[in-house]
Amino acid sequence: MIPFNHSQSLGLDINRHIALDAGAGTGKTTVMAHRYLQHLLSKDQRATRILPAAPRIPLKGMGAIRCPAKERTALKDWQGLLPTETVAITFTRKAAAELKGRIRRLIASLRAQSPGPADVDGFHDLR
Repeated sequence: MIPFNHSQSLGLDINRHIALDAGAGTGKTTVMAHRYLQHLLSKDQRATRILPAAPRIPLKGMGAIRCPAKERTALKDWQGLLPTETVAITFTRKAAAELKGRIRRLIASLRAQSPGPADVDGFHDLR
């Protein structure tokens, strides 16, 4: 993967609200996908510091990424935000499908790199 340039790196700051506005082929979708994933994985972020923890209700279906039950982390133990607690907005359905696909591929690549059940400090379920 190509490293992010300075402008793209600014878009990855999850402690700020942003609106990405740039020309075609500048990496907007890539930045949004990585930013979304950071929200899912980061324990310490603006949203988790200023908002009270809401009750987390397990959802069935709704586009969830499935993994074996033994690899799942209990919702109460998950440190980052859940997909139901995060929003990414695009202007077209085509762009939304592309963003969703990239996020899923990023999650799949992280799961493939996961050290496995022996790593007790790691989370294996990226909902």
